[in-house]
Amino acid sequence: RAGLVDIMIDQADKSDQDTASRYVLWTEARELAVGVRNVFAVMSLCEQLASTFSGPTNVEQQRQHLARISGVAVVPALLKLFDQPDDAAACTIAGRWFAIDVQAWDRALPLLVKSNDAALNKAATQELASNSRSIEQLSIADQWYDLGKRASSTTKESFWRHALEWYSKGTTGLSGAAIATATKRISEIEEFLPLGPDADY
Repeated sequence: RAGLVDIMIDQADKSDQDTASRYVLWTEARELAVGVRNVFAVMSLCEQLASTFSGPTNVEQQRQHLARISGVAVVPALLKLFDQPDDAAACTIAGRWFAIDVQAWDRALPLLVKSNDAALNKAATQELASNSRSIEQLSIADQWYDLGKRASSTTKESFWRHALEWYSKGTTGLSGAAIATATKRISEIEEFLPLGPDADY
């Protein structure tokens, strides 16, 4: 059933000229996603349905369908944020989930800047600020590297993947000690990360 959710979403994307089919595929995929407790798929499908069809808003749909999912720690936090969007504890739980489980950093960072975790708050705040200079980009990378260094394996992988993106940006045009440290850390991260689905065996 979990795999069928992805298949139905893909079929809906290919049915862009048939709105009735898209609606059926999205709503059925959302029902399956609730059953397999795929929280992010439920959220994404609610967003798609609300933006494409008239009817309940995205928030109304998410309130209804996320509330049907039990046994997933992030759900109460996500529901709480509808009413209390600045709740620090809920922002921390939801922000970490978006970053670590979903790796949706565009959603994670605005929550982590309101986190009650000082280290996450600092790293996210700096990342969302101006960071056009290489030295600023390396500083962001260093923070996520340090957070990953102290974390469990799953969290470490997510934080280090994100750090790697910033190291790749920040090493352009630099030389000396800064680039040497960054290059060493890039090698360490790449050695740690599992091979991706596009690896050329």
